[in-house]
Amino acid sequence: MSSTDRHTFAMIKPDATARGVEDAMIADMEAAGFVVERREPVRLVREQAEWLYREHSGRDHFEGLVDYTVSGDVVLLLLRHDDGGAAPLFRRLMGATDRTKAAEGTLRARYAVGYRENSIHGSDSTEAAAAEIDHFFGTR
Repeated sequence: MSSTDRHTFAMIKPDATARGVEDAMIADMEAAGFVVERREPVRLVREQAEWLYREHSGRDHFEGLVDYTVSGDVVLLLLRHDDGGAAPLFRRLMGATDRTKAAEGTLRARYAVGYRENSIHGSDSTEAAAAEIDHFFGTR
């Protein structure tokens, strides 16, 4: 099993940090078997948010998503799951983007306040995780 398969990237979003629920969210991640290897509270600049959400560039919601992401502090996380499949496992833990469709017990069902203000970002694939980890942390 590769290191890439055991790691993923997550970002606790501004709505969650504004409410002070990041420690509770991290406790839920740890209870689900994730280990926080790095935790960096930051405020992203526009270019970082644009890079993170580049797949949405050109879509109607892109500017609003970027504006929201740079509107407050975030917490960047390098997560490890020793069973492998960290990215897909974390996506399941996050739940659906729309909190009203997120399964009970998922991070978004518990913490999100709206569709955009869904409290958490997580890499959508092992490849995306590797790129996001490298971009924001430089190394694993």
